[in-house]
Amino acid sequence: MCYDRYVFRKSLAGSITMPPEFFRKGFVRNFTNTGESARLNLLSQWLPTKNHPKDLQSACHMPEDISERRKNSKAVDSNGPIEVTCAIIEKNGQVLAAQRGPAMAMPFKWEFPGGKINPGETPENCIIREIKEELGVEIQIKTMLPPSSHSYPDLYIRLHPFVCRITHGRIKPAEHHAVQWTAHDRLLALEWAEADVAVVKSYLNYRIGKQGI
Repeated sequence: MCYDRYVFRKSLAGSITMPPEFFRKGFVRNFTNTGESARLNLLSQWLPTKNHPKDLQSACHMPEDISERRKNSKAVDSNGPIEVTCAIIEKNGQVLAAQRGPAMAMPFKWEFPGGKINPGETPENCIIREIKEELGVEIQIKTMLPPSSHSYPDLYIRLHPFVCRITHGRIKPAEHHAVQWTAHDRLLALEWAEADVAVVKSYLNYRIGKQGI
């Protein structure tokens, strides 16, 4: 059981029974990374109406040790970019785009699926792991595109894009609101998360070069 999930269960003190789906990876991650008012709104979607509002407030309180951990994490991140991978998954002339959920930062924006590189993990191993966790499929890396950096108001990330293909499994999104296969000439029509815009353009340039146009 992950640490965030354990602390959240502990905060309920056994007074509220949650459905198993609540504790899937994506929802717990989003829950523990949002403010208390946002958590209250998210949790209210899962709790039966008989629960008193004070139960919600109690469950949505972020324990001190998690708050401190988040603070320390930001301090570390300020020393350099957060290294993140993303997968540009190709199939039959189309590319897979994933839409962020309502509980995520930049809700309903589109992005290439992926995630943060763990300490000691290679970008290649990271993207294979992340896609397995997020989409439930195994992938093969075709090539890596140049990294792309982007600064958000409170976040500086460096994206490592990989062009990939699915080798096994059927897509079952664990945390995204939706996924869709998109034709190359329609990619720029989607409302992308800001950091992914440069990746989309880099990928389109890669395709032009590949075709020798």
